[in-house]
Formats: sequence, structure tokens, C-alpha cells
Amino acid sequence: MELTHILVVAEIAPARTFYRDVLGATVFREYGGTSCVLQAFGTWLLLVTGGPPTTDKPTVTSPSRSIGIASATR
Repeated sequence: MELTHILVVAEIAPARTFYRDVLGATVFREYGGTSCVLQAFGTWLLLVTGGPPTTDKPTVTSPSRSIGIASATR
């Protein structure tokens, strides 16, 4: 059994860089700039970007960019 964590992120590139360079995750595969699969901490991390509501789910939206944003400075 393996567990996969799905994380909705605002932008793939900075999220991938953080998990790879800061936390030591290994990039397994990337899909068209909208998702990235990483291996870390004995588990899988799936980073995906959010999107607008769809016609079948018009009230479902991605989290606001102002909620839960963490930033790092060098």
C-alpha cells in the first residue's frame, strides 16, 4: 500500500522547487506544467494547479490565493 497526498498549488514551478530543493523530494514525473509527481518521505506527493469552476460543478473553485500562502525569501 502506498499513500499519495494531493496538494493544490497556485504555481507548479515554485512548489516543485520547494519540495525538491528544500525538503529533498525527488521529481518522478511532470505533466504539462499543471501537475507534478514527487517521491518524498516514503510517500508520493501530487502537486496540481487549481482551475476555474466547471459546468458540472459551477460552485467549486480553487482556494483563494490569499489563503494559506507561504512564501520564502532567500
